[in-house]
Amino acid sequence: MANSVALLEQIIKHTPMAIAVLDTNMRYLMVSNHWKQAYRLDEASIIGKSHYEVFPNVPERWKRIHVSCLAGQAQESTNDPFPRADGQVDYVSWRIEPWFDDAQHIAGMIMYTTVTTDTIERSHQIQAAEQRYKIVTNTLQEGLVIQNLKGEITECNTAAQKILGLSKNSLTGRSSADPRWQAIYEDGSGYQPDEHPAMMTLRTGMPVKDAIMGLKRPNNTIHWLNINSRPLIDGTKMIGVITTFKDISKEHTLKQTVQQLQQKLESVA
Repeated sequence: MANSVALLEQIIKHTPMAIAVLDTNMRYLMVSNHWKQAYRLDEASIIGKSHYEVFPNVPERWKRIHVSCLAGQAQESTNDPFPRADGQVDYVSWRIEPWFDDAQHIAGMIMYTTVTTDTIERSHQIQAAEQRYKIVTNTLQEGLVIQNLKGEITECNTAAQKILGLSKNSLTGRSSADPRWQAIYEDGSGYQPDEHPAMMTLRTGMPVKDAIMGLKRPNNTIHWLNINSRPLIDGTKMIGVITTFKDISKEHTLKQTVQQLQQKLESVA
């Protein structure tokens, strides 16, 4: 029996998980190395002590859960806030279940836990970064779209929707090579699918600057854009393309008017 207990202690001690074995009075009997590391504890100082002495700030709701476990009910939760004595709040995913003696009487509980604080904090940081990104991109006067390796739009800002006259739902999934754009050069010839700036960047890996493109509207007007595209890189791998554009319809119309006037003057001269 002694050998079995010693073996069990060794197994629990070296299990790559935060595990604690407690008796019915919530006193520590065994803990894994990961338990000590996760909760910054010294094993010698907690064996034989009450869980509530080691963690004096255990919420009352957890104490009720422990009572239920010692009555035979296993329970679990994910990313539960866990206050420490120093005021820091960790997040813990856990499962507790009773363990039984040879007579099949409940002799205590086993706690299996994973500290998920880093994961939760990273998630919060990502959410905050995404929110900042949305705020920044939606304040831009230039249209901005992000496209995947197929040239399909996956993200767009408010300006892009306004300039193109399409909703986010209408833009999402549409490729630069989609014939519905009816894209033309300044001389009136049509853009070929692989000639669109974003598609050229995806094909060559090189940025395209100041491309001029006209988009024919259903009312036969032409909307003129100045477009820039550059590869979207993750590490050393291209994962898509960022395309920005601005409405230059007024400037383009003015330029054409000036050119026409110059031609008339030259013909008169």
